[in-house]
Amino acid sequence: MSHRYMSPPLVRRPSRTIPVTILGVLLVAGGVVAIIAAIHRLQHGALPQWLAWARGYLTTGSWLSDIALTIAIVVGVIALLLVMCAFKPGRTSGVFLKPAEGAPDDREIVMDNSDLTGWLSRWLDDEDGVSSSSVRRRGNTLKIEVKTDVNDPEVLREQLTTRIGDRVDSLGLEHSPNVKVRLR
Repeated sequence: MSHRYMSPPLVRRPSRTIPVTILGVLLVAGGVVAIIAAIHRLQHGALPQWLAWARGYLTTGSWLSDIALTIAIVVGVIALLLVMCAFKPGRTSGVFLKPAEGAPDDREIVMDNSDLTGWLSRWLDDEDGVSSSSVRRRGNTLKIEVKTDVNDPEVLREQLTTRIGDRVDSLGLEHSPNVKVRLR
């Protein structure tokens, strides 16, 4: 009996770009402050006044003060947001295709965004009246920019919108995207 290869189901990974970006910016800012303080201390033999004030305030301040409580609440809210962003599922980087007849229902068939946009862009570049094209997918919308030199660009825009819609529908997508054509 022959073994038929079936790809594993699509696994959605958490989108960790937001928390990593926020933490990266905070760490870079902390590093810049540390470098400035180190350079100032090497040049003048003491910490900068603004850093010495913070150090003095932190050593004499109380944990029950309003400022300490506010800082703790802000840090707690930021930490909670970062944890929520870390476990939020990332969006897919493609469009879902309807499975063919006889295919198992528990499998997802995905076409990557770059494949879809490249396929449409190559097709558009071969169309009459199109000098160059750029295709991007944002959510459920295909944004297409076409550079053309035709005399009546509105007719070309309507024709391209219809033809691109038909071409995308021929793929058999689960959700047909909205097509927006802009001429330059």
